[in-house]
Amino acid sequence: MDERVLATAEQVGRAQGLNMLGALRKPILLPELEAILRKTLRGESALTPADLDLAFKRNEIEVFYQPKAARVGPKRWLVQGVEALARWRHPQMGFVSPARFVPLAEQHGLIRKLTERVIELA
Repeated sequence: MDERVLATAEQVGRAQGLNMLGALRKPILLPELEAILRKTLRGESALTPADLDLAFKRNEIEVFYQPKAARVGPKRWLVQGVEALARWRHPQMGFVSPARFVPLAEQHGLIRKLTERVIELA
């Protein structure tokens, strides 16, 4: 595919909260695949309460909305509301999974601050 198409696919994945290591063109060449997979060997860097506190100060915590819908007929849905979901857009790591930062917030007394930020943004 054209570089722009691959870049767009990668951006869509990131916007959906996926940890994207990159995009590969078909046919996939072994050296390119190995280079991408080597990125996973670095592992996820540890996050600290200070990192999360800095994220609040830098306004890196964002809110994404997820509709809550009910099926009311064939091919008909009624949106009954939305959920406000916290997302952390880290300047170096991209989107940080809530599975990583919510427990951090809970364990270190930052969950109230996180909750208040989500309510404020929503």
